Amino acid sequence: MGAMKILVTGAAGQVGTDLLPLLLERGHDVSVFDIAPRPDTCPEQVTWVRGDITGRPEVFDVVKETSPDLIYHLAAILSARGEDVPHQAYRVNLDGTMNVLEAARLFETGQVFYASTIAAFGP
Repeated sequence: MGAMKILVTGAAGQVGTDLLPLLLERGHDVSVFDIAPRPDTCPEQVTWVRGDITGRPEVFDVVKETSPDLIYHLAAILSARGEDVPHQAYRVNLDGTMNVLEAARLFETGQVFYASTIAAFGP
């Protein structure tokens, strides 16, 4: 497969930080949607859009504007932090995922790759 337009949500996290350079090495046009500010280590070729995954209009806007072929959906609150803020974890992990999937459907994104976690809630 040739170069693609790719949107990565939650790219400021560990997986996203490792993924961005690999996508660029393969010649892809990479955009990011993340609530975090652009880290100093982010390659300059990446377009960084700040926004909240729980904000449906923001998610729809970035998907419409970037028109990605593929979305890597990495935005999430992990289990340890999620146990401290369960309602926020629900909004980010569930509502945020629904926002991405609905935007991908409406704006005809070819694929959505959703990464899960090995962690679980509770003792």
